Amino acid sequence: ASRAGPNILDLFIAFFVGISAAYAIARPNLSGPLPGAAIAVALVPPITVTGIALGTLNLKWQKVQLFCVH
Repeated sequence: ASRAGPNILDLFIAFFVGISAAYAIARPNLSGPLPGAAIAVALVPPITVTGIALGTLNLKWQKVQLFCVH
C-alpha cells in the first residue's frame, strides 16, 4: 500500500539515483555494474507496482504517476 502512490521520498530517490548513474557513466574508471544497479533501484519498484495493478485490473492514476516520477 505504501508503494501505491508517489511521495516526496520517491522523488528524492529518483533524483539522486539518476545523478549517481550519470556520474558513474561519465567516469570510466568507476565499476561497470553501478549504472545498472542504479537503474534497477529506480525503475523496478514502480514497474512492479504498475504491473501488479494492470494484472489485477486495479490501475489508478497514482501508480502511473509513481512510474513517471522515476
